[in-house]
Amino acid sequence: MPDHPGRFEDGLFDKRTTRADIMYASVIERDESLDSLAEHCIAARDIIEASGTSVMRQLIDLLLFEIGVAMAKATETERQAIRSN
Repeated sequence: MPDHPGRFEDGLFDKRTTRADIMYASVIERDESLDSLAEHCIAARDIIEASGTSVMRQLIDLLLFEIGVAMAKATETERQAIRSN
């Protein structure tokens, strides 16, 4: 997959895309799963905070950040769908 932006060709949007947009596209449709995943990771974060290493904390924080990005993209997609109706 090229690193340079492309375009959606499905007629739903005409926006520049990045590698991250493509990477999160399959996750966006499963926002309920993202909520569940976030809850589990937050619980894991609490355990890691109590008895994990600094590397473990950094990794779970990165995972939580990525989940947040995917959730934000899902919200953005929902708003665009509402506006287009």
